[in-house]
Order: sequence, then C-alpha cells, then structure tokens
Amino acid sequence: MDKVLMRAGRALLGWSQDDLARQAGVQRQVVSTYENGTRTPHPANLDRLVAALREAGVTEITRKDGSAGVVATAKTLLALRFGDPDGD
Repeated sequence: MDKVLMRAGRALLGWSQDDLARQAGVQRQVVSTYENGTRTPHPANLDRLVAALREAGVTEITRKDGSAGVVATAKTLLALRFGDPDGD
C-alpha cells in the first residue's frame, strides 16, 4: 500500500500513527518513516501494517485510470458513525 493511502486509511479510521503501529505490532517509527518518505519498511512490517488496516475494515482500491484511494466496509463506517453495531 502506498504511503499516502496508508495515511488516508488511518484518517478514515481516526487512528494516529501510534494506533496503527499498535494494531500492526510494529514500532511507531516504522509508520512515521514510511509515511514521511524517509524509509520503506521491511516487507513483513509493511504486510503487518496493511493487514491491520484491512482487519479494521479499510482497503485500497485502484481504478483503471490509475487513480487510487481507500474505502471502508459498511460495518466499519457504521461503527465509526454510531458506535459498534454489534455491541462489541
């Protein structure tokens, strides 16, 4: 996942870099240095970051014209707007 899309995914969820790092089981510096373009994370750490966003209901989309963005599942959007719909 592109660093800009990762930041957008965090924003969609209302997550800080610390939140994403905690959910992915990596250090915050891994998120920070990737998002600011200083360093690309080890592939295993990048996989963990992407997996954490996907588990939270956010995924990357790419259109035929090359544009890209992130989307959230309906369940995730409802939980963000109204609290957890399942009461968990």
